[in-house]
Amino acid sequence: MKEKSEEIKELLNKYLNNTHTPEELSALVNFIETSDDLVLFDEIAFDQWEEIKRKITVPDKERKKVLKKEARRIVNKSGEVLLSGERLQILTKAAAVLLIIIVIPVLIYNGQKIFFSNKTKEDYITTIIKPGEKKNLILSDETQVILNSESKFEIPKKFQANVRKVSLQGEAFFKVTHINDRPFIVSSDKVSVKVMGTSFNMKNYNDEKFMYVTLTTGKVAVTIGQNKKVVLLMPNEQLIIDKYSGSYRKIYVDANKYSLWTKGTLYFNSTPISKVVKIISRWYGKTIILNDTADHYLISGEHDNKSLNAVLQAISFSTGLKYKQIDDHIIVYK
Repeated sequence: MKEKSEEIKELLNKYLNNTHTPEELSALVNFIETSDDLVLFDEIAFDQWEEIKRKITVPDKERKKVLKKEARRIVNKSGEVLLSGERLQILTKAAAVLLIIIVIPVLIYNGQKIFFSNKTKEDYITTIIKPGEKKNLILSDETQVILNSESKFEIPKKFQANVRKVSLQGEAFFKVTHINDRPFIVSSDKVSVKVMGTSFNMKNYNDEKFMYVTLTTGKVAVTIGQNKKVVLLMPNEQLIIDKYSGSYRKIYVDANKYSLWTKGTLYFNSTPISKVVKIISRWYGKTIILNDTADHYLISGEHDNKSLNAVLQAISFSTGLKYKQIDDHIIVYK
């Protein structure tokens, strides 16, 4: 244990002095990300406190306020650990604030890992899919990602040596290439899906209450919320997560049905009409308004590469609902 402590202390010193090699930085980051012994790193990091303070110019009172505000913004944005006002007092020292913003991207406090992202837009590639469109991507590791309408996908220009991390808002189907010791992690809000070699569908739109992870092949570990609850999924299992309460449930499904959209097929299984309207609005890039008197119907069926008018006709036939176009939008009513 003592030898490990000295090794990490040396790596940290090299990092602070900017004398580290890429391999040494990778080793330090790997220790921070994978170690369960957070207390050890806590002791090592704070042993360097006086040294860090000597290297940082202390700003004036007004600058402190600006830096403290920035530190609070970064902490809150991280989504990993939200510091209360009492805990944030530890950051009121200008040196501590500068440490968070500039020097160390990970702080260990009371045995908890707090991440601070210093990524820039230039380090990442962002793909945004417009309503009515879809896109097929092949990543540098040969992983296939199919993005549905109104989705946002972010990926680093270069994956880290020990992990492949991406982020998603919207819906995507992933067919992940297996690489030993390099897990593939998809983050979306406060949920992350960790896989090795797997195919699965992930759906998380900002305007919807629930997030869905549906596993087709392989296995995944889904980490939920600040409490880091881990749920394992096997093929044909779907995890439904309430984004507001953090509660979840796991059900058995025919997973292939939930990726039919990648082949141009709309699939509904007792889906509330209000949700169907949202889906077809995105799918066809058309504004569709549901009248309040028609919001209690459930829709089932598959629509294979059909036109918007054909889908609306099918819904009308099965429910008795009517629809009409006014200017550039469509109203569905009873």
